[in-house]
Amino acid sequence: MITGFLVLLLTVYGLILMWLFWGLKKAKTPQSPAAINDPVPDVSVILAAHNEEKNLPRCLSALAKQDYPKHRMQVIVVNDRSTDRTGVIAEEWAHRDPRFHAIHIRKTRGDRPPKKYAIERGIHQASGEILLFTDADCMPPAGWVRGMASLFSPGTAMVVGITFLRSDNTFWSRLRSLDSLWNGLIAVASAVQDFPLTCGGGNLAYRKSAFEAAGGFRQFYHSLSGDDDLLMHTFHKKRLGKIVPAIGSHALVVSNAPRTWRQLFRQKRRHLSASKYYPVEKKIFLAIFQGGILLLTALPILLTASGHLYWPVALFVLSAKLAIDHRFLQSGSRIFDLRVSWIDFLFYELVYPFAVVVFAISGWFGKVTWK
Repeated sequence: MITGFLVLLLTVYGLILMWLFWGLKKAKTPQSPAAINDPVPDVSVILAAHNEEKNLPRCLSALAKQDYPKHRMQVIVVNDRSTDRTGVIAEEWAHRDPRFHAIHIRKTRGDRPPKKYAIERGIHQASGEILLFTDADCMPPAGWVRGMASLFSPGTAMVVGITFLRSDNTFWSRLRSLDSLWNGLIAVASAVQDFPLTCGGGNLAYRKSAFEAAGGFRQFYHSLSGDDDLLMHTFHKKRLGKIVPAIGSHALVVSNAPRTWRQLFRQKRRHLSASKYYPVEKKIFLAIFQGGILLLTALPILLTASGHLYWPVALFVLSAKLAIDHRFLQSGSRIFDLRVSWIDFLFYELVYPFAVVVFAISGWFGKVTWK
């Protein structure tokens, strides 16, 4: 009975990973910057920044180096109630480069989450039809704007990219770095399969007209987060256009992974808090998928320790899951010219499934703050 259940669970989990793997195989690599010809669309890059004086200069420098026609590109920095030099830095760039514009928010509206309100202010001022979004602690590569913009065919409403969190070799940052790759691959693979599951605001683009047709963020003002994934689900539900992935090194945005458990906990809790508002079919799918990850890790160990399962069966189940997951990660990492460490992978497989349960419960039922 127990062995049969584990084999069935492993089979279902394997089929889900095969479905995602096939999505990666079908994804197209964006054109290199040199291969895209004019006319290019007008784009507006929007980033909301709250007390980001340490990170903002690097992000804005990266945006200034974008290989995109200057007369077609606008960068809007929304200084959201910062008490440090964030606003001063934004103004300096606005005076230095005509592409850059600064918006200052002194007080947010009480009926709207701070980040959603900041993004709305940026969108209102945006002159481009194509809106690109990143975060102040992110580093977009030089071909990012051009690569993302190239994916907007006439029927495309949103482009979903990956934000890879770079590790500094501390334990939790290494696990979160691998987690960012795992979640990013799931995001782009599921988008290809026309069943988008998630996305991140550090590497995202959509049409201004589609945002307006979706009703903006009004449907989910009640959620602190969700300016990315909940909006994506609205686009998909209303069939406002295709949601396509951005694949390749030109589309990979890099940031730094949290270094401590506390930083990791706050970040993941915030990210997962919006998942309770996902469409029912997405919640069921993710519950089966994430439940499979947890059970296929925990049950073989616990049942063997309690004498209810022969160790060869437990070893087979764990080894099969490891092989399936590693194959998926390795295939995806090659697309983005990344490497997966075996040591990090083993720790991620054995430790992180339990941490995600803590993050999810806290995000669903605990108090969440932006920054």
